[in-house]
Amino acid sequence: MSFENRWMIVGTLTTTEPLHIGNGDVTHRDGLFNASDNQSVDINAVCVNKDGRAYIPGTTLKGNLRAWAKIVGLNTANFENLFGSDDPEKESSVGGKIEIYDASAVGAPEFSEENQPPYWDELRYTGVIAGVAIDRRTRTASEERLFYHEFVPPGVSFAITITGQNLTDAELEDLLFVLAGFNKSGVLLGAGEEDGWGAMTWELTDLRCIIPTEVAAWINAGAPKVGYAA
Repeated sequence: MSFENRWMIVGTLTTTEPLHIGNGDVTHRDGLFNASDNQSVDINAVCVNKDGRAYIPGTTLKGNLRAWAKIVGLNTANFENLFGSDDPEKESSVGGKIEIYDASAVGAPEFSEENQPPYWDELRYTGVIAGVAIDRRTRTASEERLFYHEFVPPGVSFAITITGQNLTDAELEDLLFVLAGFNKSGVLLGAGEEDGWGAMTWELTDLRCIIPTEVAAWINAGAPKVGYAA
């Protein structure tokens, strides 16, 4: 496929409801112990990056945006070109034209003592919430079956970057339309969707495009000789 253009979309996602995207790991908090044995409790952890800060995997973002694009009935050709086809015989089945990168948390509100999330961690941008398992026989809460979830509270912002190669104007327009689904609570991320968790707002902050003649000029001007710089 010949190179015609390469787009970069940069924006911010900000939580409006709690967010929990886990990867199966557990974490702990100082001061949070089991009353029975005084041992640190296991907390279902959120995904964190190499710096120990909460992030949203790019695969999660793409999967949920893809699902929302289906719900709103995106033009079939544009849908397959952007997100890939379900038909293994089609070239677009490899994943489509766009790539969505992991989105790391970059900012949080200044919480007061009154509204700070329980067991707030300033590095991870997370708090901890306790839940109680329901006894199926009695339909009542079991105090001995407490569980704990780490969560990102409302007001935390994540930096998101999307790139796309050889996008048509119509495909770019449809991609921006799908991203706006966050602002309609159409795109929810992570666990707890039935309770309204995972709602976010989307804000576009930068939109750039480069074409072949500009690539040549960029390289001739002394571009870094590493692949990721592109």
